[in-house]
Amino acid sequence: MAENEKLKEGILDSRTKEAKLRSQLYLFQEKMNLLEEEVARDRLYKENLEVQRRQDLVELVEERMRAANLEQQAQATIEELKTKVGSWKSQYIEMVNHVEARVQAAQEEAHTCIAYHLNYLTIHNCTLEGKSRLHCNTDEQDVRTPHLRSSSKCGCSGPKNTCLPT
Repeated sequence: MAENEKLKEGILDSRTKEAKLRSQLYLFQEKMNLLEEEVARDRLYKENLEVQRRQDLVELVEERMRAANLEQQAQATIEELKTKVGSWKSQYIEMVNHVEARVQAAQEEAHTCIAYHLNYLTIHNCTLEGKSRLHCNTDEQDVRTPHLRSSSKCGCSGPKNTCLPT
């Protein structure tokens, strides 16, 4: 019986060890399953990060292309505006030159009319004082001769009959 008891104890001991080993095996399998799930989650997370990185790179390239296009459009607009400003500037200079020429011509015409009228008044004054034309300090131009392009007698460009009579 002692041997039987030893066998029973050995079997019981071996069943206890087996139960412990099964329990440990179950814990190890559970741990392994958890680790495999964690690895799978990490792998999925890593794949998602890689997908996101690629999408970000694509967006970055697209944004750089948009920025380059906008810069190109801005440069084209700047060049177009520079051309327009240059054209406007030349037109402005041309207009200023034209106006200056017209002002100069008007001043010259005014000076001619003033000289004509002063000459006429001087002759008229000399006539009123009874002096001859030879004794008056006047231009040699005959005041009765129109000297400019207009229809008035003195050549003024004003309306007819606004000048002094000759």
